[in-house]
Amino acid sequence: IDLDILYAKTDATRNEVFLQGILNAGANRPTSATAASGNTGVMNVVDYFIDDTNTMSYGSFENATIRAENRFDELSTEFLQYNLSLKQHLTDDLSMDAMIGTAKSEFDNPVQTTLVAEKRGVEFSYDYRGGNRESPALTYGAGVFDPAGWTSNSVRLRPLGAENTFDTAELNFTYLLTDNITLKAGLHYKDFSFETYEARRQTENGAGIVYTPDLLMQHNSGLGSQPVWLVPDFAAIDAQYDIYSNSGAFAVSADFRRPDNYSATEETLGAYLQLGFDTDIADMPLRGNVGLRQVKTDQSSTAWATFATTPTQITAEHDYNELLPSLNLALEPWEDVIVRFGAAEVMARAGLGAIRPDVSVSVSGGSRAVSGGNPQLEPTKAQTYDLGFEFYFSDESMLGVAFFFKDIDSHVQTLRETKAFTETGLPVQAAIDACTAGPGYNADCNENVDWQVTTQLNGPGGDLKGMEVSYQLPFTFLPEFWNRFGFIANYTYVDAQMDYINAAGVVQATRDLNGLSKNTSAATLYYEHEALNARVSMAKRGKYLTTAVGRDNNDMEGTNATTNVDASVSYALNDNWKISFEALNLTDEVDDQWVDSAGNRLTYYHETGRQYYVGAQYKF
Repeated sequence: IDLDILYAKTDATRNEVFLQGILNAGANRPTSATAASGNTGVMNVVDYFIDDTNTMSYGSFENATIRAENRFDELSTEFLQYNLSLKQHLTDDLSMDAMIGTAKSEFDNPVQTTLVAEKRGVEFSYDYRGGNRESPALTYGAGVFDPAGWTSNSVRLRPLGAENTFDTAELNFTYLLTDNITLKAGLHYKDFSFETYEARRQTENGAGIVYTPDLLMQHNSGLGSQPVWLVPDFAAIDAQYDIYSNSGAFAVSADFRRPDNYSATEETLGAYLQLGFDTDIADMPLRGNVGLRQVKTDQSSTAWATFATTPTQITAEHDYNELLPSLNLALEPWEDVIVRFGAAEVMARAGLGAIRPDVSVSVSGGSRAVSGGNPQLEPTKAQTYDLGFEFYFSDESMLGVAFFFKDIDSHVQTLRETKAFTETGLPVQAAIDACTAGPGYNADCNENVDWQVTTQLNGPGGDLKGMEVSYQLPFTFLPEFWNRFGFIANYTYVDAQMDYINAAGVVQATRDLNGLSKNTSAATLYYEHEALNARVSMAKRGKYLTTAVGRDNNDMEGTNATTNVDASVSYALNDNWKISFEALNLTDEVDDQWVDSAGNRLTYYHETGRQYYVGAQYKF
């Protein structure tokens, strides 16, 4: 009998600071304040350049609207897991193993505060020309650095959190029918539940904050020719306005964000039967197994909906049964050579967040979004086939080549569309309420303008095929000291063409599977000797799609390639204590996201930097 207990807790803070020129029409319309000052409030385009990919890679503007944004988060995650396992020989030929476990993870983001200050009538330009995609020239007029004239655009107070629980149990029996044939059977049970909450202000307007110079602070980004600019000062604004009082203009409640307060549960019960064998065919060793698994899945999701102006909790249920056969073979035609073959039917369930039975309508700044789940989602299903060849040319050394093919159907896909709210079929009042809670219901935020609409559905799928080459070599053939080193490498090529459909079920495009790179590779150089272990690893990942059918007239969206180098070293002081050092992302890779395959337009460029960890481990 074994009892395993794992506990972990992480706490973090996060600060994000932005300075941005707001170039949409709504942010640059005349207001009563600009009219009173004699400013027309209309932004003028002074100069621009459109390149051969139809990208406006340079623009110069006068009388623009500038926003300075300061965001602060407090985050905490707590995890606790218990597992109790048992192994027992019931007879000489019959054995049993069982396990029961539970795990709980609680994520809490009690402070997610964003303060946005705005100033109009400022000169602004950007320039991505001359290979400046990752480091464009962003130039702001002197007004950005003057503490006078700033107004409060919005105050976003969005405390949120989530709780996940996972209960599991399994019972397995193994019976030796003969010396070469083994029969296995068992039951597996899993219960996964997910609950999320979020609160907001009733309306995320400026909350009556009047920006005086003492409510602004300098932020030094260390970037570009204008690295220092003014942003809202959290401490000063809280001291004067008590923004965390949860009262008056700063009151927050889940009632103001009901669509993002939902829960879901998923229960699965599986039974399997597997026959394993180890025999010879024409003097060639052959081993493998053939099996059958029956899995029943029951899903339930609960969320808020509004009926005749009355908020009501609704629950949707869905279940499905899958019969999943499998076959695995390993043949040794020559000594040190193994040929492997596998065939199976497999499935992957959609995430619980995707089966929520409600729709969320929200406005944040100039972004208008409609997102919802689909409680009737079927799992992604596929028939898989694998063929591999392995050559063990010396001790602990191997060269392997594998080919694989998957016929994927009922593929779970995220559909993203840009369309007027009136085309969604949702009540118009939902758009009016969201606009009113955000920038205001006006010519730029209403049911007739474009919204980003996101939903989940089952697409027809497609074919995935590829190959993998792997190599492992300890340097045991070298002299003393050098023979403690070794090398591991692999390369994978995958081509997965999926059919992506629209809400009517019509195929819009056939493109790569979202999130999958065509080319990936990794290499590790390691050193192992007694108490000391060290390794340096490199991982290369090719670019991949994140949205196969793009939005806003872009054909697709994706993330560019990365090359990561990590290193680690550990030393065992004795039988109980071990110390370690780990360095991650030594190449200082960034998350570089783009839209449009021809324009490669930058939409997100975040750098987390190199990370270093020092650890100690004690074994009882």
